[in-house]
Amino acid sequence: MDEINRDTLVMHLSDVRALEIAKVKLIEKLNQNNYKIKMLGYHRIFQKPSYILAIVLPVILTIFFSAVSYFLSETIFFPYLFDRNHNPVYPQYEIYIKISVISIIVIAVVSFLILFLSASSKTVKYNRMVAEDNERVEREKQEIQKLQGEINESISKLKEVNTLLPEIYSINIIPRQYRNVNGICYLYDYMSTSQQSLESAFLNYNVNKINVSVNRIIEQQSEMLLQQYVANTRLEAMERHNKKMLSQLSNIEQNSATAAKYSAITAANAKAITFFEGYNFLKNS
Repeated sequence: MDEINRDTLVMHLSDVRALEIAKVKLIEKLNQNNYKIKMLGYHRIFQKPSYILAIVLPVILTIFFSAVSYFLSETIFFPYLFDRNHNPVYPQYEIYIKISVISIIVIAVVSFLILFLSASSKTVKYNRMVAEDNERVEREKQEIQKLQGEINESISKLKEVNTLLPEIYSINIIPRQYRNVNGICYLYDYMSTSQQSLESAFLNYNVNKINVSVNRIIEQQSEMLLQQYVANTRLEAMERHNKKMLSQLSNIEQNSATAAKYSAITAANAKAITFFEGYNFLKNS
């Protein structure tokens, strides 16, 4: 690859690196937004309060205390209130019966009121939670629409970059095994920070070491790298310089195959710049 001017090669690698990182970020954003959508728009399940207990329990208590009262009266109190001929020993025995009946009624009424008020309070709370949940779902529907729009945009951009990358790789400057984000990031970093040749970069390539390093860079610095690339390519002076340099090199080059590569690199650079004109699609990813 020594026939390609070094500055041109670095520029080309910069274009491809930006596209590969954008591809990773787009896939990442798609996965995040799809996950967010799955977590939105569903209704929570709340336990609806029941008034059955407020009705049933007092009835049960009434029956229970009536049975207890009857048992106590027959076995304990009545023998002291009546003689063997069932004549009342204490004429006031009716008072005890009335007190017993009133006590049972009071217990039943109090139990009913406590349970009814508790159920009413829970119902108010239940209705409030249901209303708040419905409001949340309505808000999330709007968020889902927004996320769906971002997903559609990301899918469109992903299709575009998946079409553009094979087209650029077909120039055949970058070998097949380096046509991925890890390989491209390594080649760009190697060529832009040294005076070594591209062949030397191939010889010094360590897959495992590079993958770990590049993954860390993508995770921590990918957004910054893309913003830097976009900022650089949006400088009109630089864009004119690149086109002028590539045009001159293409005209000077006597080898028709190399001249064709310069022309292809020029076209690829223009397409990469055009792709990133819609850079907003990567924000908040």
